[in-house]
Amino acid sequence: MAHKGSRKSDQSWIWGAGIVAVAVAAFAIWYLRPRPVPPVAEIPGMQQFPSEGADHVKPQAGEIQYKTDPPTSGAHYDVWTKAGFYKEPQAKPLLVHALEHGNIIIYYSPQNTPADVMKKLEEYTRRWQGQWDGVTVTPREQTEQVVLTAWTKMLVQPTFDAQSAEAFIDAFRGRGPEKPVR
Repeated sequence: MAHKGSRKSDQSWIWGAGIVAVAVAAFAIWYLRPRPVPPVAEIPGMQQFPSEGADHVKPQAGEIQYKTDPPTSGAHYDVWTKAGFYKEPQAKPLLVHALEHGNIIIYYSPQNTPADVMKKLEEYTRRWQGQWDGVTVTPREQTEQVVLTAWTKMLVQPTFDAQSAEAFIDAFRGRGPEKPVR
């Protein structure tokens, strides 16, 4: 025999679960909402370039020339560099394909980038690892400490500024032309 009180506690549990489900759904909708891309003027020093296209080419096609250094768009291979931290330079056509996916590519100078900045850059690659919204960090011979790139965008930092770097990452990560996810 069921007690009269058990029906009431069953209903309370259902109501409680429903309230939690609504709260979780509301948070997910808020958290995953599209965020506007800040105007270029809000990220001091950022440069924007015309797109050089997004053609996929075979590696046998020979060396690809880009109008920006490092590249911010253009022809690239069918495969891409996966998000992560690299100690060896990655091929430009692989990096450009990662940009097309919406990844941020950060170049560091092995000679000029301090250890605390390197730790911060590694942290970015652990935080954002997605195929369509990841962060890749790779070495590059340069005089600047750090150069950040997104599709058609570049931010050169002779002295690393975490606030500007994170604003750049937040503005453009996941917003590549191939499959925007944010």
